[in-house]
Amino acid sequence: MCNLDRSTIDYAMELTPIKYGKFCLGSNIPIVEEKYALTTNPPDICVAMIWHFKDSILKNFKSYIDNGGSVLFPLPKPVLYTKDGIEEIK
Repeated sequence: MCNLDRSTIDYAMELTPIKYGKFCLGSNIPIVEEKYALTTNPPDICVAMIWHFKDSILKNFKSYIDNGGSVLFPLPKPVLYTKDGIEEIK
C-alpha cells in the first residue's frame, strides 16, 4: 500500500508481544518491540497511524523526541512533533 515496504520502512513498532518477530502483511516490514526500537535502533521519524492514542504516544516517546526524534501523525491532519515544537504539515 502506498508503495511503502522494507526499502522505505525499517520496522514497525508494537506493544503486543505475540506480534514481535512477525511481519506486516504484504510488506515484509518486521514488527519489533517498541522499547527495542526506541532505545537500540531509534528511527529519525516515527509515523504513528494510531492518532487516537496521540497523548499516550507522545508521553511514551518524550525522551525519544527530546533526543532529536520526530513523531508524525498523518491523520486526521498531518502534524509533526519535534523537540522544537509542533508543525502542521500542509
